Amino acid sequence: MNKDREDYPLVSVIINCYNGERYLREAINSVYAQTYPNWEIIFVDNASVDQTAVIANSYDNRLKYFRNPLTIKLGESRNIACKYAEGEFLAFLDCDDVWMPNKLELQIPLFLENSSVGIVISNAGYIKQRDIQEGRVAILPQQALKSMYTFNDILSDYFITLSSAIIRADSLHALDHWFDATLNITEEADLFLRLAVDWKMTLVNQVLCYYRLHDNNTHKTYEVIPFPDEIHYIFLKLDSLYPEYSEEYESHKTKWLNMGHQAVLHFYWKEGNIRSAYKSLFQIKPLTFKAYARQLLWLFLIPFKGGGFHLYFMLASLMGKNGPPLF
Repeated sequence: MNKDREDYPLVSVIINCYNGERYLREAINSVYAQTYPNWEIIFVDNASVDQTAVIANSYDNRLKYFRNPLTIKLGESRNIACKYAEGEFLAFLDCDDVWMPNKLELQIPLFLENSSVGIVISNAGYIKQRDIQEGRVAILPQQALKSMYTFNDILSDYFITLSSAIIRADSLHALDHWFDATLNITEEADLFLRLAVDWKMTLVNQVLCYYRLHDNNTHKTYEVIPFPDEIHYIFLKLDSLYPEYSEEYESHKTKWLNMGHQAVLHFYWKEGNIRSAYKSLFQIKPLTFKAYARQLLWLFLIPFKGGGFHLYFMLASLMGKNGPPLF
């Protein structure tokens, strides 16, 4: 790239952090390593008590540091970061994830080529602690066949990893609200679905970021328990805001609710709470023969608690199961 930095559209990189000192420098360094020259980091510290502030403030003025006086919900903190952003495009990076150096360089041109594009994502890989999980990606080949994705595409098969996503600032500002601060686990999906009603999504089918797997991922903690209720709430919102899509909502709602109940089932199962695991299991409404077979397998394995849980995931691994870390 031979042009001056100012000749490129400004990208605001949104990083929200709460006690993220362990992987934070690796995340920030991956932004500073970008081959795309014109970016700023909007860093919002959610009242951390570790070394987060020290690490963030060790960088130059391309990182703009803000601190919440008290710890607030992540969606609300992300909204604060978005308000400070001055870029034509907003990119998101969780403080424990990392980007590849050419991420912005490959994604930003897709916005410039088509004014109807409001979201550009990429494929994502996975890191467990600091080890790359070879061969495991967020977007499978059969999911990456289209050049453009519509609202209905995203509703029927959701595969967006936040740290891969960049949005057009105009698309965000056109909404009546941004991240829904009443949500704890689905605020990202809620935002991207509402964006997709009026804007197209496209993708770079290369691994341009890595999602880090660790014990504090939301889907592995008690915070996953309200997942099905939040999904129900999202669909009520969509039905109210965009009633013309009501048929699509109804046809996909069961699939999304099954996803939520499965996540809760896995949490209770791993914790050894057999009664609650079975309660979640019986909330699932299988839509395919494969789903029925999986449910029967769970029915048999759940009583074995942790041993059954690990056996299931070992079998899934042997069968080549891929995709997002939720399941």
